[in-house]
Amino acid sequence: MQIKIKGSTKLHSRKKMSINIKTTPSRKPCIILTILLFCLSSCNIRTSKSENGYMVHGMVKTEILYGEKAVLTIYNSDGTLSKDSTTIDDEGRFSFVGEISKTCLSELEIKNPTTHLNLNYHFFLENNDITVTITPAKHEYGGDYFRFKIRGSNADKRYRRESKDAYIEYPGFVDESFEDLIDECLAKHPNAFYAPYLYFQTKYSNSDYPDFVKQMKAFTGDALESYHYKLMSGKCDEKSRLAIHNKIPNFTMRNEHGDTVNLLKTAAGQQYVLIDFWASWCGPCRHEFE
Repeated sequence: MQIKIKGSTKLHSRKKMSINIKTTPSRKPCIILTILLFCLSSCNIRTSKSENGYMVHGMVKTEILYGEKAVLTIYNSDGTLSKDSTTIDDEGRFSFVGEISKTCLSELEIKNPTTHLNLNYHFFLENNDITVTITPAKHEYGGDYFRFKIRGSNADKRYRRESKDAYIEYPGFVDESFEDLIDECLAKHPNAFYAPYLYFQTKYSNSDYPDFVKQMKAFTGDALESYHYKLMSGKCDEKSRLAIHNKIPNFTMRNEHGDTVNLLKTAAGQQYVLIDFWASWCGPCRHEFE
C-alpha cells in the first residue's frame, strides 16, 4: 500500500511538500500509533482541566518526598469516596485534575520515607485552580512536621476563618483541637458544609448518645449534603448500642499472653471491670504501660 499526502506549510516557507509513506501489511504501525495517542491523551489529562473542573497544583519544598506517591481522596457528597494518585517528580511537583458536583472535603496523603508514616492533610475542594505547598516545619513545642498551605479554594478559606482554626493538623506530628471554639462554630454555623466534618474529627467519638442525637438534629442546609453527615447517620444504631446504661456488647479477643478472653465471662461475678482501649500507634497509650 502507498499513501501520498500533499499540502503546503504556513510557516516561513510557502514551498509545496510531498510525503510518501510506504507500509507493509504488518499491523505494528497502527499499534504504535495507538500507544502514542494514549500516552499523549494521558499527559493531557494531568496537565489541563475541564472548563468547570478543578486542578490541584502541588509543590513540595523538601527532597525527602521526591519520588513518593501522593494520593488524593475525595469525600463525595453522595457518601462515596473517590481516589486519585500521582508521583511527586524530581522537582517536587505533582498535580490532580477532575470535576466535582459540589464542594466537598478532600484528603491529601503522602508517605514519609524517613518515618514510614503517612502525612495526611484535609482541605475543602472546589472546582477551581488550587495550589498546595508543603514545607518542613518545627512545632513551637518541639517536634518536626510538614506545613500544608492551601491557596485557591474559597471554601477551605471560609472553613478556617469561621472555625477560627478550632481543629489544626500538623502532618507527621500531632493534631490539636479546641473545644470552646468547636462548640462556638457548631452553634453559629450548623448549616455549613464543613460542620459535620469538624464535629466528626473532634467530638463524635467521645460524645454520649443523647449529645450525638442533639447535634445531628441541629445540622441543617448544606451540612445535610456532606459525606460525614451521611456517614454518622449510618452509625446511629451503633452509637445507641454504646449509650450509657445500656448493656455493653460482648466480644472475644486474645490478651498479651495469647489466651482467649471473653468479656462477659471475665466480668461475671465482678463488681466492676475496667476496660482500657488503646492503639499501638498511640504514643501516650504505650507510655502508660511503661
